[in-house]
Amino acid sequence: MTSSTWTPPAPDAVPALPPSKPNDRHTLSNIQDIYSKHLHLDWSIDWDAKIISGSVTHDLIVDTDGVKEVVLDTSYLDIKHVEVEGEQVQSKVDERKGMLGSALHIPLKHADKLKKGDKVSVKVEYSTTSQCTSLGWLTAE
Repeated sequence: MTSSTWTPPAPDAVPALPPSKPNDRHTLSNIQDIYSKHLHLDWSIDWDAKIISGSVTHDLIVDTDGVKEVVLDTSYLDIKHVEVEGEQVQSKVDERKGMLGSALHIPLKHADKLKKGDKVSVKVEYSTTSQCTSLGWLTAE
């Protein structure tokens, strides 16, 4: 009977798996393609009407070459207008999908030229509504 010894493969014999992209089933957004690095809120609060109005500016980082749009989560917001790199664009809000809310689709200009690591600025001007799910108002009592 011949005895054999097992030799483990060299460390580089099996390639490492590529890094996985985020997959979050609790969002409608496309964070696997483009994600927010920083955001700036500019709000006015009407305490009597119980409405917040203003804007959010997202500094986004492209994570997939050629990404065509940014998809953000919304819930009963009144979207006034949207800008990409300072220019107004036509956005679209999908029908509500239960607790996930509604996806806000924002097209990106020159999507075919966007590469991983590029930065994009998106500004959304909006106001809350009486139906907003992530906002609650307390009375003085």
